[in-house]
Order: sequence, then C-alpha cells, then structure tokens
Amino acid sequence: MRGHPRVALAAVVLFWAAWVLFTGTSSATLPMQKQAKTLGLPADNCLYCHNEKLPKKGAVTHNARGEWLIAQKASRKAKAIDVAWLKEYPGEGAASKAASSGGTMHMKSESTVRQPGPDVKTKIESVIGTVKEYEPGKKIKVVGPGDKDVSFDLDKSVTVNGAVAVGQRVKVEYSKSDSGKEHVTVLSLVKK
Repeated sequence: MRGHPRVALAAVVLFWAAWVLFTGTSSATLPMQKQAKTLGLPADNCLYCHNEKLPKKGAVTHNARGEWLIAQKASRKAKAIDVAWLKEYPGEGAASKAASSGGTMHMKSESTVRQPGPDVKTKIESVIGTVKEYEPGKKIKVVGPGDKDVSFDLDKSVTVNGAVAVGQRVKVEYSKSDSGKEHVTVLSLVKK
C-alpha cells in the first residue's frame, strides 16, 4: 500500500510537466502581474497587457499596453520586459488617477516596435468615461472629458472585461497597427 501515494504523486507531476510542455504559456507570468499590482497599477488579470484572459504561447495577441512593453524591450535592448516600465506608459498615471477618482480621460499616442524587417507602428486611443450607448459586438459611445462623445466600432474580436451597460463607467482602449490590425478592449470600472 505504501507505493500508491508515490505512484499517484508521480502521475500528477508527469501530467503537469506534459501540460506545461505541450500547452505553453506566454512570456508574461503571475509574478509580473503581482509586481504591477505592487507598483500600484490596476493589473487585475492578463487582459491588462493581452487580448486573451489566459494567453497561450504561439496564440498570444497584445493590447496597446502589451505592444508598448514589447517596443520598450526592443528599444532598450533588454533581454526581458521590466514591469516597472509600465510607470512610463503614456497616460498610465492619468488613466489610473481618472479611473480611481471618477474622472474622465481621452488620450491618443503612437508607439513603434523596431524589429528585424519593417518596423510596426501602433496608434492607441484610450478613453475613460460613462457609457452613453452600447450595442454588444457593434458599438460603444462613451462621454469623455468636456462631455464630448467618443465612439468605437466593436467586432467579434473585442475584449470586454466586466459587465458593461449604459450609465456605467468604463475604460475603452483602441489600437490599430500600420498593418491594419485593430483591437478594442472595454474594461468596466464598476466597483464590486
């Protein structure tokens, strides 16, 4: 009877090793997320930098923040991404302040990833405000600073994190690369 616990443990370890080997994960890790939270950033899950809730190696897409981190790694000629760079992300301080204080924000920026082959430029637009109109999978209109409406078209690739409804506060992040790749992330700012 003594051999069975060891066999069971060996089976669990073997299963885990096979799962890690064959499924793979992105280069982002739970410690990176914890470090971002320690720095006071609202990194509640992988959607902070990725377009997937659980990114898999080889099938990873990054939102504007993730693309910016990749560009920073390349421009700094670093071996790995340093989460502390997020403190320098354009508008990060303003976005965190607006999100936590009930304020509004509308920001546009552009980043360039320098790589072998052609560089990739990404335009980013972020808005924090109140939802004025929302049609899931079609469009969202947010009232931003100065009571100006900002509209975004939504498609099947949109990432929505949390419940979104008219009258609720949200952060919408839109990115478009020069290759034409577009992505919209909608983050509910409703406190639970």
